[in-house]
Amino acid sequence: MASVFSAQACPSLKIEYAFRIYDINENGFIDEDDLKCIIQRLLNTTNVGDELLNNLTKHILGESDMDNDRMLSFSEFEHAMSKSPDFMK
Repeated sequence: MASVFSAQACPSLKIEYAFRIYDINENGFIDEDDLKCIIQRLLNTTNVGDELLNNLTKHILGESDMDNDRMLSFSEFEHAMSKSPDFMK
């Protein structure tokens, strides 16, 4: 059985699983708190300054949050990830 994140896996399945992983508080959206936690985990530290963390979060939302509600719905996340060639590999 292939991993959901293998090159052979269906892109829509990859997106669905990634969304579930990134929706840390399981509210059906990737919100600011989720994004901050993701950033800290990706950087492997909790010592990210508040200003940098807020700027990165705002940048991500600015690029992907189409309805400006300060969180990413599944469709917004799907749209953003479909434009990311590295993610889709």
